Amino acid sequence: MTTKIANQIAELLNNRNQLTVQYTEEKALANKDNYVYILDFEKVIACAESKKVQWYQWEVSHVSVAKDFEGKGFGNKILLDAERKARAGNARILQCTNKFYNSY
Repeated sequence: MTTKIANQIAELLNNRNQLTVQYTEEKALANKDNYVYILDFEKVIACAESKKVQWYQWEVSHVSVAKDFEGKGFGNKILLDAERKARAGNARILQCTNKFYNSY
């Protein structure tokens, strides 16, 4: 993950979620193995955090899609990418802790 991508992930997470603690480029870089993301050319258009929380359990959080790319299936795709990552990590339980809201 480059610093440019880490910055874009932090911005997307901050803009599309109601977070009490804002993400930073540094935090994204420090936890770079936890993120799955989709690029459109060099722009992050969707991302999610997928991380191991116990030896058997993974968590998916902060599924985010850029506003211009809503309704085009990128939310489903990023969830599938997060699930694949958890399966590759031998997850037996996968939990998703997202709050979905409609912005219009």
